[in-house]
Amino acid sequence: MTKKYSGAEAWCPCVPGELQRVAARTRGRRRREFLRQAGSVAAGVAVLGVGGYLATRLGTTPPGHPYGGIACADVVRLMPRYRAKELNAEIAERIQIHLARCPECGKMDRKSGTRKTQQSV
Repeated sequence: MTKKYSGAEAWCPCVPGELQRVAARTRGRRRREFLRQAGSVAAGVAVLGVGGYLATRLGTTPPGHPYGGIACADVVRLMPRYRAKELNAEIAERIQIHLARCPECGKMDRKSGTRKTQQSV
């Protein structure tokens, strides 16, 4: 017959202080795991914060002077359509105001849509 094992025969008392060492190791593991997870969360929040800031700051304002409510880059891009009178009146008026006020775009050749250089003036 097989002997039934009750578990009581294998029990022996712990070495003094062993339970405290096991508890301390467990607390240390939990603390390290918490700090690792908290660090990951903090890094994620930082990346989202910086990304959100850059998305709102970098992509919203076109480069150049916003005279007349339109930037230089948009004036250069829209100049062929402006010369062909294909733009609506509001945009055309903004471009006219921009060209009158902007020192850089004021040098633009209205016919070719390129900026005049010092030699061609």
